[in-house]
Amino acid sequence: IYAREQRTLAAFEVRSTRAAAFTLVTNERERETLASQVPGADIRIVPNGIDVGWFAPPVPPADAATVVFTGVMNY
Repeated sequence: IYAREQRTLAAFEVRSTRAAAFTLVTNERERETLASQVPGADIRIVPNGIDVGWFAPPVPPADAATVVFTGVMNY
């Protein structure tokens, strides 16, 4: 199912990039990948960012951390 999703999404990304005045991605790796599929496309990078001062925790972190992830990261 993930292979089909990847093919479908990749085709959509190519069509969308061809139709767009320019395309935004978040890093150089994504830009290079998309540029290899759509040569000549205007692909610009807007990096992810966060204001760590604004989002700093108000108190020291707990002794034990718990992280919950629901999803997949293998494609």
